[in-house]
Amino acid sequence: MKDRSHDTLVSVLELVVAYEPGLYDHSLVLVQISQEKKVVKRFSFLNSWVGHPDYLQTIKAAWITPLQGSPMYCFFQKLKSVKHALTHFHKQHFSNISQRVQSAKNALVECQQKLASNPFCDILIQEERFLIPDYTKLKDHEFSILSQRAKIKDIQDSDCSCKYFFAKISERTQQQVIGGIHDHHGKLHMGFSSFSNAFNQYYEDLLGHSPPTTPLDTDFISTGAVVTSFDRHSLIREISPTEIRDALFSMDSNSSPAIDGF
Repeated sequence: MKDRSHDTLVSVLELVVAYEPGLYDHSLVLVQISQEKKVVKRFSFLNSWVGHPDYLQTIKAAWITPLQGSPMYCFFQKLKSVKHALTHFHKQHFSNISQRVQSAKNALVECQQKLASNPFCDILIQEERFLIPDYTKLKDHEFSILSQRAKIKDIQDSDCSCKYFFAKISERTQQQVIGGIHDHHGKLHMGFSSFSNAFNQYYEDLLGHSPPTTPLDTDFISTGAVVTSFDRHSLIREISPTEIRDALFSMDSNSSPAIDGF
């Protein structure tokens, strides 16, 4: 089955149907469908994290981790620490956000039903006051997360359209997955190993194979002009202020600057 939404060489599923012949009006059917490999989720920053009270403390605790090494290495390791901390932070407070919203809604509905039969119960009144903002906050987080993942900004808050959100997220996920490719012979390749072989064969046919080369003759090269030891040290020595001044003042004042501005 080929994905009709794309005219490229992308195959979502490979379907093979084999019928068992016989004398009866029905026969066995063998259907083989290739399993699509699970795609590793990439890290993405969610705007709803910023409104949580523990957001800044989580980043601060991950960033102040003492490290040793070059500044670039320490900076990179701190970013990785913040990434892992935010991933754990998301799992703790925002994972399964739709289920959290539904649970908060069910708790609120149950409390309001009890309050309807006993409207003067102080415990139920306080519980409702606590559940309403909790449900509202979770619902806003769900809307923000689904809107950001689906990249939809024009929908109104009154229309949650969770089914539409999930459909758009699934559509974007499918667009980022290559289930199979066809080579110039029309053969279908599935899996990473088959992908690499198909791409290597394509570019080898396009660019050709590298011809055998002979090693360099160092004796022949040494017979020509070579850089002396004095010249090698001159190339790596520090430039003096006098040389910089002479180079600047030797420029023509009427010449136009080059690409580097000089």
